[in-house]
Amino acid sequence: GHDLYVAINDDTPDAVMTAATEYPDEKFTVIDAEIDLSDGKYPTAVSYQGKQTAGAFLTGHMASILTTSGVDGTNPENLVGFEAGVENTAIKDFLIGYIEGVNYVDSEVEVLDSFIGDWTNTAKAKELGYAQFQQGADVSYSVAGNAGLGNAEAALESKHWNLNVDQDWSTVIAESNPALAEVIIASSAKDYVNIIGDVVKEFSNGTLEFGKHNLVGWSDNAITMYYNDKFSELFTDEMMAQYQQVCDDLAAGKIDVGTSIGATQAEIDSYKE
Repeated sequence: GHDLYVAINDDTPDAVMTAATEYPDEKFTVIDAEIDLSDGKYPTAVSYQGKQTAGAFLTGHMASILTTSGVDGTNPENLVGFEAGVENTAIKDFLIGYIEGVNYVDSEVEVLDSFIGDWTNTAKAKELGYAQFQQGADVSYSVAGNAGLGNAEAALESKHWNLNVDQDWSTVIAESNPALAEVIIASSAKDYVNIIGDVVKEFSNGTLEFGKHNLVGWSDNAITMYYNDKFSELFTDEMMAQYQQVCDDLAAGKIDVGTSIGATQAEIDSYKE
């Protein structure tokens, strides 16, 4: 056996629950998914989820500052886009966080949302991205895995901007496609390295609480925002100060971001309205 088993992503809870039952002396951690720990089930397991709403909130805030700024690649219309792979609970969570971040700057800014239907169809993502830019969006947030690069292509060809998710996309494609990398001005990501690092640290010093589910966010260094050089060029000192203030307020717990988890469809629809 090992001291601690760590499993990552939402495919793993069932396997971990089975293992925790069969090997009651071992310790288990699930990252980015929730184990049902009610009624004292699985006392040797613990789960962690990164609050995607925090990264989405900061992304929406950035998009809203950008669309109301008049800087390069923006138009007079206060309109931003959101494009996702499919419409599931986690994606609705991203959308709610994004809308709240947009509204935090200016509730008059409109959010256009589009759903591709999968995580791989870059051609469809590009087509939907084009439609958003043609309707007046200056920037669109892709929460669509690899398909999200299609949205970035639409941004590049429309002379607008893309925001992305899950990894530092601008750096990932910097060598293979430097022009496309330039329009992906920022990406929000769950920071698994920090989350796992904290888990291992707590386990080592005996403070890790088993039998508990944890939501970790911006203030826990569980969410990271990546920015490229174009972001630094576009954002004036005033825009940067406005953005930084919200980063600080979110870290200090002064902002309570909504969530789709546990929300009814009617509540989600009211956010979209």
